[in-house]
Amino acid sequence: MFRFTPFIFLLAVFVTACPSSPPDGADAQADLPCTARILERDAELGKIRNHATEQTALSKVITDYADGLAALDFSECPEAFTRGFAAHIAAWRATTSVTDRYPELRGEMHDVFAIIEHGKDSTEFKALVTDVWATWAEVEAATKADS
Repeated sequence: MFRFTPFIFLLAVFVTACPSSPPDGADAQADLPCTARILERDAELGKIRNHATEQTALSKVITDYADGLAALDFSECPEAFTRGFAAHIAAWRATTSVTDRYPELRGEMHDVFAIIEHGKDSTEFKALVTDVWATWAEVEAATKADS
């Protein structure tokens, strides 16, 4: 006959009482509203983007960032937010028409942007960066409207 020892009892209590935690907060992020989940992932990708330019060509970094954003699941997000983010991704992609001319520049992304903004392609690049910020304003407006 099986004997239920105190050790087995404590082990059973411990196993059933301890909640399992998802690896890397995967389930926690899945519980976030769509807009919050996308914004959180954008912040993570943005942090990577800002420093990847220290080792990698700016256009490649921008393309990788835009590809990462485009791969996110917007299916449960409000239409205005999704539309705004699509425009934002397109604005980032458009900057590569200028950044392609600077494959050798390295440094933190904002420092590299400053170099381009003060160079021969200044006017064109500033207009493209202005569009990045304008489309980000659309994303923020859609986020507030969803709140």
